[in-house]
Amino acid sequence: MIAKKTWLALISIYIMLIPCFFYQAANLRTVQEGAFQMATITLIFLSFCVTGQNRAFSGNKWIIAFGVYCVGSIIYYNFMVGTTKLLNIFISLLLYIRLTQTLNKKDIKHIFKAIAAVCVINLAYILSQKFLNFDPIYRMMGQKEYLIEPVGFMGLRAHMGIYFAVCAPILAYFSRLLPAVCLFPLYLSVSTAAVAAFPCALLFAEWFRRRIWCVALAVVLIAGGAWYVVKVDNPMGMQTTRVTMWQDTLKMAMIKPLTGWGIDSFRCTWNDANHPQKGKNYAFFRVNNDTLKDKNMILSDDQVVKREIIDSPKDFWDNPHCEYLQVIYELGIPGFIILLMVLSHMIVRFRRAFKSKELIAVSGAIIGFLVASTTQFPFHVARIGYLFPILMALFVIASSDDDNEEKEVAYDR
Repeated sequence: MIAKKTWLALISIYIMLIPCFFYQAANLRTVQEGAFQMATITLIFLSFCVTGQNRAFSGNKWIIAFGVYCVGSIIYYNFMVGTTKLLNIFISLLLYIRLTQTLNKKDIKHIFKAIAAVCVINLAYILSQKFLNFDPIYRMMGQKEYLIEPVGFMGLRAHMGIYFAVCAPILAYFSRLLPAVCLFPLYLSVSTAAVAAFPCALLFAEWFRRRIWCVALAVVLIAGGAWYVVKVDNPMGMQTTRVTMWQDTLKMAMIKPLTGWGIDSFRCTWNDANHPQKGKNYAFFRVNNDTLKDKNMILSDDQVVKREIIDSPKDFWDNPHCEYLQVIYELGIPGFIILLMVLSHMIVRFRRAFKSKELIAVSGAIIGFLVASTTQFPFHVARIGYLFPILMALFVIASSDDDNEEKEVAYDR
């Protein structure tokens, strides 16, 4: 059997490993997805050597229903697409269940420390990239495409900003001033998703801490965020292209509102010779960096994107930059309803639970995820998404009443 201290140490290593793991001359997203899969599977195996307990959460039946629905989608589309994504969903759900069984409320602070450590180390790395031109990961390992701006471990500015925004209420758990370390990465991120998620996550936590301070902080953050979006982010034209992409995505989703186009189908094209009506021979892309005029990529007979398309100014989009629309597109309205049921059960559980400092912090982080998902895709990026099953498990633990622990007053109102 594995001792509790060893188990907590392994979880901490897991949290700090995934965002910065890659190897030379390889695609960052692919490598980190592989690292997430291997590290998660290993952690799950090790979890069976830890004594656990069962915690009841009424939303679990809907979480399991979502996983089963994804399996059904792959079967319906004859295994043509989605198996890798299904593996990510499966191991995430299994990790979530095992963490709820092997951790207790006293362990939450230890996990928070590991997440905060990632933020601090990442900030130090961002500063070294920005001011010292010291970049041992990307420069020495041949990742030249990531040397344009300081991004820390995250590869892209938006992903860097979202990570800090999600972690803001966890940093506030230790000190009210600690989330200030997020401001510089958020400025560098040039991401509306990150700038919107940060105040939503942080203000949620502050609302339960000192509401007068929360109102004052809200005025500052909302005003500053609005200025940033208007003066810094919007001139890039990304919001305009997103709206057009969302319109096209929703229009295509309504062609198959009950089944969707299949899990992981947004970025894929395929031809099912036995069931031609289930195939997908188009993809989405942006033209001239600011318009979306033509949805249909010209495909060769073997369903491979032609060279003239790859070499053109067209920018291929492998997701609509909105997690909610992507669920509707890939899994249909039923899949979206299942996720809404999970969220509704979480809201009910939170309202009934004792509002401890841990519960408020982890709930704020989850809210940050949900807000960032409106204009980005944090669940589809391993370096960010790996946190979500951990946060879900901590939410269930923090909101449970089965640990027989002495309750303390959460915050002063």
